[in-house]
Amino acid sequence: MLIRHDHKSIPALIRAYGLRNTFKLISIGMVLEQQVSKGECYVESLAIAKEARGMGVGTLLLNKGIDLAKMKVGINKFALSVVGSNQGAISLYKSLGLEISRTTEDFALQKMFGERCFHYMSMSVE
Repeated sequence: MLIRHDHKSIPALIRAYGLRNTFKLISIGMVLEQQVSKGECYVESLAIAKEARGMGVGTLLLNKGIDLAKMKVGINKFALSVVGSNQGAISLYKSLGLEISRTTEDFALQKMFGERCFHYMSMSVE
């Protein structure tokens, strides 16, 4: 399910994930706000419900995104950001061909949420 991050969808996020997790999601998004380069397909957010993890849902979604990026004229890079502590996601992204291109450490987020770093991962889709 895609939820746009505008004033109309914040109540939907709160209903789906709770107030604390919604605040965390928005805060992390603000810190990691990624300027998308020309020719880049950037996945801003991807979350799989706990009960659906390990069933191939994330792999299916990312493979579809990668395939679409490869078919689109002018797109040469597929990228996303991931919390450094999410080793399962990092392993999945690496298995699909993405590599860690940059690591960002943020003291405020570490203090607020215990997340020390975030990785920007990317791959060529030319």
